[in-house]
Amino acid sequence: MHRMGKRRLLGLFAIVMVCCFFCLLSGGCEDDSPVSEEERGVQFLKFYADWCGPCKTQEPIVHQLVQDYRWVKFSYINIDTEPQMADQYRVNAIPCLVIVVNGREKKRFVGVQSYERLAGELNKYAKYASSGN
Repeated sequence: MHRMGKRRLLGLFAIVMVCCFFCLLSGGCEDDSPVSEEERGVQFLKFYADWCGPCKTQEPIVHQLVQDYRWVKFSYINIDTEPQMADQYRVNAIPCLVIVVNGREKKRFVGVQSYERLAGELNKYAKYASSGN
């Protein structure tokens, strides 16, 4: 056994067990708060700036996703004109692409990404497509 000591290890184990117990009592660890109609479904947020070269490289790839994934809500957020959104999502490098499902961030990409990588990630969330799309 590592030099952590049995007593300390048992203490950490007890903390984990108590957390799991309360999680089960509350009906699960997921936040079950209601999702607004605006948040429902899959959103793809593209954070960019007009002066950003890599953002311009990413644009045709995202445009193709818009054409192929009509069930996804795409939003373009210019960090210069909407800095509060960039702060809310803690964007500190661009391009930054964020997949949000039912109001919760599920995946984040920073830098130029391939169509295949982004499409593969979106495909994982097809079951969350809102019926209105």
